[in-house]
Amino acid sequence: MTMNSNRITKVLTGIFGGVFTVCFVFLFVNIIIIGFDGNVDRRFDSFSKMFILLIFAVLAVGICALYFHYTSDKSCKKIKAKSRFEFNDKNTKKVIFIGCGILLIVEIIFALLTDFEPVADLHNIKRYAMYFSTHGNFNLIEQDYANDYQYLVRYPNNMALLLIVSLVGRLNYLIFGHYVDFAPVVVNIFAINISIMLTAFTAKRLFGNKKALFVLAFCALFLPYLTYLPYYYSDSMSMPFLIGAVYLIVSALQVDNRKSMYAKLCVAGALIFLGYKVKGSLIILFAVGLLLLFLKFKLKKAICLILVFTAGFGVIGFAYNTAVNAVNPITKQQYEKYEYPVTHWLMMGLKGLGKYDEHDDYYTRSFPSKKEKQDANIKVIKERIKDYKFSGLYEHMIEKAVWTWQDGTYYISYHNRKPKNDNILMDFLHINGKYNKAFQNYSSALQLFILLMICISAVKTLIKPKVDEMLLVKGVVFAVFLFFLLWETRSRYLFDMTPLFILLMVDGMDTAKAFLDSFRKPK
Repeated sequence: MTMNSNRITKVLTGIFGGVFTVCFVFLFVNIIIIGFDGNVDRRFDSFSKMFILLIFAVLAVGICALYFHYTSDKSCKKIKAKSRFEFNDKNTKKVIFIGCGILLIVEIIFALLTDFEPVADLHNIKRYAMYFSTHGNFNLIEQDYANDYQYLVRYPNNMALLLIVSLVGRLNYLIFGHYVDFAPVVVNIFAINISIMLTAFTAKRLFGNKKALFVLAFCALFLPYLTYLPYYYSDSMSMPFLIGAVYLIVSALQVDNRKSMYAKLCVAGALIFLGYKVKGSLIILFAVGLLLLFLKFKLKKAICLILVFTAGFGVIGFAYNTAVNAVNPITKQQYEKYEYPVTHWLMMGLKGLGKYDEHDDYYTRSFPSKKEKQDANIKVIKERIKDYKFSGLYEHMIEKAVWTWQDGTYYISYHNRKPKNDNILMDFLHINGKYNKAFQNYSSALQLFILLMICISAVKTLIKPKVDEMLLVKGVVFAVFLFFLLWETRSRYLFDMTPLFILLMVDGMDTAKAFLDSFRKPK
């Protein structure tokens, strides 16, 4: 008997489905009630809300109708008869590879037209990478430290991204004799393109060949996968590690060969660690993966699989930390003095909409050691919770969740403020572009549709609780929802999770189709 057939496991899965459903239905309803009207997000107004809801209705009907028709047996027979195309494994793989190849060309052109100068954190990453590319060292970090500028000491979470961009910069400097601005953008293009490919292959594993091609087409038309191309930050750079690990875990759970299962779980653990160093929130996938293995298999087998999964995570972690320590110019004493504790982001998460706050930043910075910073943060956290009381904290969480999840642009218009080109695309994408409202409204309407399908997918887990591969995807998305209720947040932080949103969207449409089909009279 496996853990999956255990009554307790089924009950726990059902409880999870219930909580997941309540949270996301509540989120969806509150986005419609208080979202898009300017109170939570100043980019929107009452006219925006009207257009967004109208576009949402059109998208919901249009996408679902297209999907229902495309996945019907009649449609499949027509496609096979007219084009002699069969949805077998070989043909599906060919279409995915060819499709991603064509998309890669489109992505490069789009990135060239919409490229922009990095701002905020990415500006610092670029500075250090440019210096490393020409000098072969990170002495600029030490120079900044001597000049009382401790960016990387305070935010060491960006070290992995810095290493990636720096190595790319050094390579193109050795080849071309100068730093090429577009080089890290090319790496980001490949990161997003590979993520799309892996999302399609994961969909193939979960839903079959036909739906995998639907996912590929949807990803190709999903605007954030184009608008984020020039923004080579951790949100997109971490995405192939996330969806790559998900693909391997799903594959491992579907194979009978023990060696293959162990190998895939080991590599998945390694990918999660690398992704975690690029984007810290990916650690959620590791935790959910451990829980899924425990629930799905007998105790003895579960322990073996968990050890293999953890070994992949730990071994690559040891190798990575050894390599970073060899080149890291920052000392332990400097970290102890300047690094921000995790309480800093929890403190910011309790203020206003939970986004970055300059006053909180200066407050934490004002204390001379990490321990004193932490103690000061905890004091403020307690004060804010006390001031909110239950009702205030409840309203704060709702507004914070709505602000984070309603934005289908994933905050890109904040980061592309310094475009290198003046063209019609930037009229849509730039925050001050004359067509930016149209971009925001369409993107947010599509985001609303995706959230609706996630709600339906959650209901499926409530009604038919099952410990399967989809539970991994649902568990990660739900954990991310809870995490950003507490942590400092903004919609950009959700971007690396979009492959999982799309998979849940398809699961939701499948559930809706099955529900509607149940009303049809059998012929």
